[in-house]
Amino acid sequence: MLIPVPQSTPHSNPGFARMFAPGRLTLGVLFAIEAYAGDAPTMKDHVRLAREAEADCRAARRTSTGPGRGNMSLR
Repeated sequence: MLIPVPQSTPHSNPGFARMFAPGRLTLGVLFAIEAYAGDAPTMKDHVRLAREAEADCRAARRTSTGPGRGNMSLR
């Protein structure tokens, strides 16, 4: 089970600081990209899975002709 740390604040988290940087608008996806049983994911191969998801999104954007095409930025 995940245990909260009372003295920790969201602003002290590097990911939070990047996502909510002053003067920048970002959209982040914060979830495990795996199915899991129990209280917490293993996070095994999480970086590889995230990169594959981003590549799939980029490929879909290249073939999209719908409204909003090109408004999304992935890093």
